[in-house]
Amino acid sequence: MTKPFHILVTDTNLHVRSLLKRELEQDGHTIYMAKNKKEAHGYIYGSNQLDIIVLDPELPDFFGQSLLDEIQDRIPPVKIIIHTFAEFFNEMNVDENIYFVEKSANSIAPMKKKIESFGRNA
Repeated sequence: MTKPFHILVTDTNLHVRSLLKRELEQDGHTIYMAKNKKEAHGYIYGSNQLDIIVLDPELPDFFGQSLLDEIQDRIPPVKIIIHTFAEFFNEMNVDENIYFVEKSANSIAPMKKKIESFGRNA
């Protein structure tokens, strides 16, 4: 088991947010949820220390690369998992703190595996 993380889950779909929250909490992580950019900003710039952000690029008012740049400028830097469909993978500039997990009916296992790898690399 990896160390528990504080994770912000963003998604336009309540069912996806709830599923990710339930599954990741079972692994001991603290989960915050946001359905739009405004709510996400509240957590990103709030008093909670975030370790990981699961980001849905289809969020209303996302503005693509600009939100990624804002998050990357944050200190300390956080890991970002972009949870989206494969056709969006090449649309964003990424660095060593940004990872993709393809959104599908079976994306929970790859998501958990990626998060677990962050604990091993800590």
